Amino acid sequence: MRGMCRAVAIALGLLSSLGFPAKCRAVDFAPAKTYPVGTFGYYPPTVIGGDFNGDGKLDIAVANSGSGNVSILLGNGDGTFQAAVNSDAGAGPQEIAIGDFNGDHKLDLAVLLVGDATNSPGFSVLLGNGDGTFQGSHFLPLESMAAGMAVVDLNLDKKSDIAITITNINQQIMSLLVFISTGDGTFESPKSLTLPIGEGSLATGDFNKDGKPDLVMDGPGGYYIQLGKGDGTFQPPSAVLVASNFSGAGVQVADLNHDGVADLITYSIDFEHSSDPEGARSLTAHLSVFLGNGDGTFQTEQVLATASSSKSGVFAPPVGDAVSPAGIGDFDGDGNLDLLFLRTKYFGISFTASGNMMLGKGDGTFSQPSTVNISFSPSAVTDLNGDNLYDLLSFQGDSVAVSLNASPIVYVLTVTFIGDGSGYIASNPAGISCESSGQTCSVGQISPGTAYTLAASPGRNSTFVGWDGACTGSDPNGCSVTLNSNMNVTAKFSLLPDFSVSPAAMSLTMKHDGQVSDTLTFPAQGGFSGSIALACSVSGPPPMPACGISPNSVSPGSNATLTVNAASLSAALTPQFFNTTTRLHATLLPIGIVGFVLVLFDRKRRRVWTLCLLLIVTTILPVACGGGSSNPPPPVAQNYTVTVTATSATLQHSTTISVTVN
Repeated sequence: MRGMCRAVAIALGLLSSLGFPAKCRAVDFAPAKTYPVGTFGYYPPTVIGGDFNGDGKLDIAVANSGSGNVSILLGNGDGTFQAAVNSDAGAGPQEIAIGDFNGDHKLDLAVLLVGDATNSPGFSVLLGNGDGTFQGSHFLPLESMAAGMAVVDLNLDKKSDIAITITNINQQIMSLLVFISTGDGTFESPKSLTLPIGEGSLATGDFNKDGKPDLVMDGPGGYYIQLGKGDGTFQPPSAVLVASNFSGAGVQVADLNHDGVADLITYSIDFEHSSDPEGARSLTAHLSVFLGNGDGTFQTEQVLATASSSKSGVFAPPVGDAVSPAGIGDFDGDGNLDLLFLRTKYFGISFTASGNMMLGKGDGTFSQPSTVNISFSPSAVTDLNGDNLYDLLSFQGDSVAVSLNASPIVYVLTVTFIGDGSGYIASNPAGISCESSGQTCSVGQISPGTAYTLAASPGRNSTFVGWDGACTGSDPNGCSVTLNSNMNVTAKFSLLPDFSVSPAAMSLTMKHDGQVSDTLTFPAQGGFSGSIALACSVSGPPPMPACGISPNSVSPGSNATLTVNAASLSAALTPQFFNTTTRLHATLLPIGIVGFVLVLFDRKRRRVWTLCLLLIVTTILPVACGGGSSNPPPPVAQNYTVTVTATSATLQHSTTISVTVN
């Protein structure tokens, strides 16, 4: 098998091993089956998929600019379709979108119209009957031809609204018109916003994760982001820049890296020509990705594909190559979005076209392009037959062409953490490797009938509760699932019953003769509800302050007060000074007594010496006995540590608080 993969890789001249596992499941498409629709006319047709008759099978709708109608092809559920049924839409349909404009939960259509010699441009709304047919179109005129349209509930009233861009080349401006639905298929007068001129394509998504729809549209130098306020109005626009000299020429929105944030897939161009109307001209195109940051801003541009062609004159054939905008879908069944585009190579009067597939890695990056057997640009991609592989819709003549994905059917296994605990999940065979609460991981490219065994290891202070979804039970090593479809497994981890000790302050300061207190709280987790016994102790140089806790037994959610009392330090300092003075008195007092005795019994010939000695003693003794004044030195600051211990059955936690006594 590896030899086959290596041979295919050499034959295609591809190196796709940079962080992306080699795959032998090359994406392939069956020969296209065509279905006649209306007349396409000058403007290229557009196609969109939806369940228009409520049978759970995907149908398609095609806007036909030449015949002024919309073709509905009801799906059989296997990728084949019934014959087209046409509904009048107005003059020159150029774009089509799905919405629910009257709140009846039946799919309606909005059709952008370019108009003709006798009909002004505008858009029409076709309300669906729920059986694949539609009521007569309701037309709303526009002052000039529109460039792009998006349908989304902009004011969060559960009814679809319409945003339209109109470019004014003479004034070099672009207008954004917002039509808020009244709920019966009609609309309020449009709100207008002026922007610098652009190509006018329009897409919608939630770029700052506030639950309110946002818009993105082409602009000079890149794209404009309009963050919605949820009432049909928007914040001031911000720009997303493309390469120098390039301008936006198409934008789509999808989550490419599974982070729940909308990303941009863009098509930008740099068109250059000389001042001579028939002079040389060139066109360079970039197919790029901008990953969203989740706050309405985006990371720098990743250019995934580029092409350039030039002409020596207006009527000269091009030389070089060109790429089309990308179709976005999961073409290989691994759960990651891929990109499919057409590359056309020009050789003067001849050209060749081939499909290019860039497989997504799930992190916003892609493999090198591989060749796919298509020769028409993808107009739309979606899963037409329910096999979880995206199929291709394109146009040939006045027919819509359906190319079913012929890749081997594979499935995706997805595992999701729930609960407030943490842990790790691994699989056998390897592929699933999740850790930390709230994470989701998946493995794709699984052949039908493959069995996976999952093992769960709880993290610190957590316990594994059980499996749910595609496999159930409480054995952490006993979850086995056999994939015969895409499957989802849920693993629940909960925190163990426990508590902690949390003081309001980690350090306290007090005086030698004072006291200080601190509030203790006892947060619980995992449903802990036991009684908590409290004790405290003090460590440090003697003498030490005393501590106490009231109450000495608490339950989770209640508080206790720690009190530290330094009165014992003040009492200990006074006797120490007194004893020092007393020892001095005891030493000098006998000297005074001896002198007094000598005065009484001295002989005459020693009287002079005795009088001198007595004078000295009487001078010193009052001083020694306190006749002079002496203040004790200020106390030195001492640092102590109070340890609070909390015990409940076999659970015991402690915390320390530093105390400084001045």
